[in-house]
Amino acid sequence: MAIQLILCVETNKKADTDSIYITEALNHYFKIDNTVNINKVFMGTKTKYKSKDVVKDINEKIRLYSFGETKVIYCIDTDNFEANQEHDNQLKEISKYCSDNHYDLV
Repeated sequence: MAIQLILCVETNKKADTDSIYITEALNHYFKIDNTVNINKVFMGTKTKYKSKDVVKDINEKIRLYSFGETKVIYCIDTDNFEANQEHDNQLKEISKYCSDNHYDLV
């Protein structure tokens, strides 16, 4: 069965800084072949995880994909969240948002 993976990444389209790491992780957990369609949503920053533009982009990609299942995966950098209360709270908020919307957080 075909699957679409929508990766919500912190970076912007021009920088696309984490693609190499994300690709390696995907190859570890999934058999990437022609049945897997990978799309990215560039948030620009993790604070925009539920912004109108990000939600619109996710919903548009889901709507256009009619070949199988879609999984939305938020790829969030967790550097220093243990030592920074603000980052920790932000990660908890994003985690709750993902859980409430049946998205994955990695």
